[in-house]
Amino acid sequence: MLPGFDLVVLLQPTSPLRRPVDIDCCVEKCAALGVNACVSVTPSRENPAWLYRIDARGHLRPAFAEAAATRDAEAPSQLLNGAVYAARIAWLREQRSFLTHETVGYVMPGEFSLDIDTPQDLAIADLILSREPMRGDTPTPKSGTAA
Repeated sequence: MLPGFDLVVLLQPTSPLRRPVDIDCCVEKCAALGVNACVSVTPSRENPAWLYRIDARGHLRPAFAEAAATRDAEAPSQLLNGAVYAARIAWLREQRSFLTHETVGYVMPGEFSLDIDTPQDLAIADLILSREPMRGDTPTPKSGTAA
């Protein structure tokens, strides 16, 4: 254990647009809800009901059976954005993952949720950072809602 600390926070360097408020909100959400872990997510632009796999014969098959059955579901899908992972240290040592059925989500606005995994992502980040100063250290009205 780390003396004097209850939580650990993982900040991946591939999420350069994350704001200090996003980190604070994940940590505060753990405390306020009394949960063991909170990770940042962003609303998915893609509806999982429209995701398909191509089988060995070339046929399209729904990627997720549950999504195919609930095409018109009201609840929007959330995508892990890799920006903030917060967890209670003892729990994380036991679970060995930030993501379990106990994990809650902190919804980050899409404009701060860029995850750099490809050269194209890096070019987009360079463009954003060269044109706009980082805006706001306050969550947007939809930020911080449970996912």
